[in-house]
Amino acid sequence: MMTGVNRRSFLQAAGLVAASAPGIDKARGEAEGEDHPNILFILSDNFDPNVVGSEGHAFARTPNIDRLAAEGTSFSNCYCGSPLCAPARASLISGMFPSDVDSWCNATPFQGKVSTWGHRLRESGYYCKATGKMDLTGHADLGFEQVDTQHGHDTQPDVTALFRRPLCYRVDERPNIDMRVMRSQHRDEPVTLTTLGFLKNEAPRLTNPWAFHVGYIGPLPGFAVEPEYAEMYDPGQLQLPKVPADYLEKLPLPWQATRAYKRIATPIPEDRQRKALAAYYGNVAALDDRIGRVLDGLRHSGQMENTVVVYTVDHGRSLGEHGLWYHNEPTDHSSRVTLIITGPGIPKGKRITTPVMHVDLYPTLLELAGAQVPMGLRGHSLRPLWQGQPGNHPEYAYSECHAEGTCSGSFVIRKEKWKYIYYSYYDDLLFNMEEDPEEMHNLIETPEGQEVSRELHEILLSLVGDPDQVTERAFKRQERMLRELCAKMNLEELLEFGFERRLGRGQALALLKKYKS
Repeated sequence: MMTGVNRRSFLQAAGLVAASAPGIDKARGEAEGEDHPNILFILSDNFDPNVVGSEGHAFARTPNIDRLAAEGTSFSNCYCGSPLCAPARASLISGMFPSDVDSWCNATPFQGKVSTWGHRLRESGYYCKATGKMDLTGHADLGFEQVDTQHGHDTQPDVTALFRRPLCYRVDERPNIDMRVMRSQHRDEPVTLTTLGFLKNEAPRLTNPWAFHVGYIGPLPGFAVEPEYAEMYDPGQLQLPKVPADYLEKLPLPWQATRAYKRIATPIPEDRQRKALAAYYGNVAALDDRIGRVLDGLRHSGQMENTVVVYTVDHGRSLGEHGLWYHNEPTDHSSRVTLIITGPGIPKGKRITTPVMHVDLYPTLLELAGAQVPMGLRGHSLRPLWQGQPGNHPEYAYSECHAEGTCSGSFVIRKEKWKYIYYSYYDDLLFNMEEDPEEMHNLIETPEGQEVSRELHEILLSLVGDPDQVTERAFKRQERMLRELCAKMNLEELLEFGFERRLGRGQALALLKKYKS
């Protein structure tokens, strides 16, 4: 438990603050002399983990992701650090929880003060390079040579995340839930070409092993689709999520607040929903095609046999389930993510249902690379799970959320079939994910639910200490940033900075004048 421990002291003691001498647990290092595979790390964005053919989805066209699953090991219960881009990516690259590294929302991206797995691989002799979306911070050394990387929330923070107490509403969310055909090149196309260029021209000439980070924004933009994919799916044939009207009336209060924030409490017309789904599935197909081109490029480079391929997603995406769209909430559609690992020594076609976390990838990648693993990481190697051997993985997963559109901090513990959601200041939730994968029936008040929730709450306390204190830290950090922005800019500058676009002029003026006075 971290209660009473200064967070920076904890990180320094763990050897994770970049300015500190790294503490190394040599017992967790890989044996010397073992081959060091290359690592191709593919990270996409806003991907509902259910929208995959190999997961049994009725409509999704994902032959290349399915091929990865057939050639490697899938983790069907992997959870991101937070169901939002910047904190999820901060957690993924640092091996720490978002709250450990002060990355709460899309206004507070990772600042590079903690060593990344890129740093550790580079120190071990790897050539590390990255292209595409990273969404961390543009001015820091992240352990990778960066080529046309994108750190959008570093320069354009989501200012709506700064109004959570009280919660604002966002004017530009609801209109986007409709199909639109793109008129410009998708941002993932240059990323694909850069990756293929590396695999063809650079990788075969390197004398050291390499790690290449591919950052895709697909299947974003969610409902704006490239012309060649716009008619792939017939909207009239698509199935909409079943959301009974009486269920919405009983929706947990924090989820109701999120729907109000996104202006979707009034249901979206069915024809628009179907068009939005058709566009989203088209974007998934476009992403899958690009992943296929990259995998073909790896094969043509002659390095497939000595390369570990990791495919994962920063966070999931709701597509009408629970009356919710987008993400930012702890339902499995947002917080659970696709994770597939292929490569030498990794079983083919294996599916692991044990709950795991994105933070587990940091020690896993270092072990695969034969690098030493620092003490104090939040995650545990996944390798014993796919080897079927005893390991130190706790067999539970954790996720947290302090994002825009959320009126309280939320904390998830997933263990075996149970998923526990703790909300600061609101009622807890408990779901049996085997019998109720859509999270429709809260069992927290049942006798068994009371017993299970007590056990899972103890795990939560052991990880973060007092979760309400974590929630308060998030609120205070976001309010401090808001006050700093208001101190630096006049009212018109603030409106142009993004407040008017996201809040609407009336709401922006009403809220900003309070902080400018």
